[in-house]
Amino acid sequence: MVLTGPCSYFELNILGYQYQPSNPFFVDRNWLMVRLRSKWQEHEATITAPLLLTWEVDQLISWLDCVTFTRNPLPHLRFTEPGLSFFTPNFLSDKQAGFGLQVRMGGVITPYWNPNPSSTFSLPVAPTYEQLNKARKQLCAQSSRFPPRSC
Repeated sequence: MVLTGPCSYFELNILGYQYQPSNPFFVDRNWLMVRLRSKWQEHEATITAPLLLTWEVDQLISWLDCVTFTRNPLPHLRFTEPGLSFFTPNFLSDKQAGFGLQVRMGGVITPYWNPNPSSTFSLPVAPTYEQLNKARKQLCAQSSRFPPRSC
């Protein structure tokens, strides 16, 4: 999934499950290894970490669906691992201007260029309708390869 802005870029790719299906803990069987690539002005960072659960990817897809199709601001989307979240602070819903979104990165995924490494970095992105729809489709395709594992 790729989201862009005038001076920014955010990419999320699901690499696979963190643990084997034989892991005795239901939640652990559903952790996904994710690679994030982010760019802000002249800075770039890449990190790989277990950041999302399988059903949280579905929540992100639903959140993107709502943003894309209702063009309304939505509540902050947070996950079990608190480093990554999405929100619509200065929401734009102009089909040509794009959608004003922010990706928050903190904790172990705080980009090195953040002036205060102990705080969360908010990366502004403004994908167009077409880019946001494509990002949704990319994430759906990735998610279908890693469905939730049963109890």
